[in-house]
Amino acid sequence: MKAENIDQISIDFKIPIILGITGHRDLRPEDIPRLKESVKGIFDELRRMYPNTPLVLLSPLAEGADRLAAQVALEPDRDGKPRAKLIAPLPLLRAEYEKDFVKPEPKDTLQSKKEFNNLIAQSAAWFELPLVEDNTESNIKEHGEHRNRQYALAGRFIVFHSQILIALWDGVDSGLKGGTGEIVKFKLEGIPAPFAGKRNPLDVVDTGPVYHILTPHVKNPNPKGKHYSRRELFPDVQGPAEPVEQSSEKQVEDNPKLGDQSEAELAKR
Repeated sequence: MKAENIDQISIDFKIPIILGITGHRDLRPEDIPRLKESVKGIFDELRRMYPNTPLVLLSPLAEGADRLAAQVALEPDRDGKPRAKLIAPLPLLRAEYEKDFVKPEPKDTLQSKKEFNNLIAQSAAWFELPLVEDNTESNIKEHGEHRNRQYALAGRFIVFHSQILIALWDGVDSGLKGGTGEIVKFKLEGIPAPFAGKRNPLDVVDTGPVYHILTPHVKNPNPKGKHYSRRELFPDVQGPAEPVEQSSEKQVEDNPKLGDQSEAELAKR
């Protein structure tokens, strides 16, 4: 590459703030408008705080929370442009992944696949993640441990490559491999083996904030707390104690990870 091209890239390229999404698949239709408003508030707040920094959303585009956040990201803002670019890391080969969208009613299956493909078409990029060790194209076809490990891998990818994780979650850790509770734990406590990959003994554990939106869903329609409210959870840098919780109002003032850093510093995380 010629030197003048490198100079041009350094002038035009802006380092983004990258957000990830995790959450329940079985959202209820009556909750969708309020949840969208809560997610929209996160994007809009970041746009106000960092007006010159682009936003990117990582979403695997599973049904429910993944697609809701993607739809909010792609909605045009006041300037007529999407709130954020969408990048979709898929946990399985695309054709295999689409089998998860099969419903009892054929029309519902077609609707889900159409929604998925429309979001893929609007994404800035999408790609299929590799198989986890000991997984094969054969053993991931059945629902169970091997397939769930692929979902955990997608969660790991999103946690590792995002600076903020949005969680549409009821706050209950189901213990499911690749479930929302596990992905939230990845972000707050660090990514464990076998998903962490090769690490140097001197590597710092990569953690970050979780924006938790208390989310009712079909399996738990009445989670404890104020529905649709938002909490910011931050890792305890002193050790594996309980995560530190701060209110939305105090986050910018009190949290050095967001409030006291410049756009460029935050983007380097």
